[in-house]
Amino acid sequence: MQKKIVEVIVRHTSSSDWVSFIYLAILILIVAAKYINTNEFYLFFKFDFLKSYFAEKKRFKQQIIWFDLILFMITISVMSLSIMQIKTLKTNSDIINFSQIGLFFSIIIISKSILEICVGIFINKTDLILNYILFKIASLGYASLFILPLTAILAYNQFTSEGFSYTIIALFCLINLVFIGNYVYRYRKYLMQDWYYFILYICSLEIAPLVISYKWLNS
Repeated sequence: MQKKIVEVIVRHTSSSDWVSFIYLAILILIVAAKYINTNEFYLFFKFDFLKSYFAEKKRFKQQIIWFDLILFMITISVMSLSIMQIKTLKTNSDIINFSQIGLFFSIIIISKSILEICVGIFINKTDLILNYILFKIASLGYASLFILPLTAILAYNQFTSEGFSYTIIALFCLINLVFIGNYVYRYRKYLMQDWYYFILYICSLEIAPLVISYKWLNS
């Protein structure tokens, strides 16, 4: 019995070599992010709902920098790994499946951001919308790094239950909801001035992409 378990673990490990390279690439990206901007790196992990992080960006009048691009790549990688692990419980997954999920999420996030900027131009609040977009990407990155160790447990432990997989996704969503909820509360004065557009925005550009993602991932 013990011999069979060892054989299963060895076989599982050998079939997941490419996953190890993905995790190694993520770690390299984290080190690169720290090397590129050490101060911003530590501010990002300061638990104040990213206030210090964006205060630093505002102080130096920075918008999108290399740190944000690296953070986006890490986010897409971790999100793809998490979804892929859940799909693995139902079907075999490989690097092609991982790439497809990553490409799908990249298209959704980039397309959604472009539409949000268009909305910002329409209601004459481009700066506010752009800051919100950057905040959401940073929030996704924060949540991704938070669940990264859990996804590693899921990737290298074939005995993990399906409930654990969905717990990781739920935790990821909860962290984002808390961060975005805090952001909306801080800027409620500006948002309520155009409450009609805000509600329309929530329905069309926040809920709709989630529905599309759910249907695509279950197809």
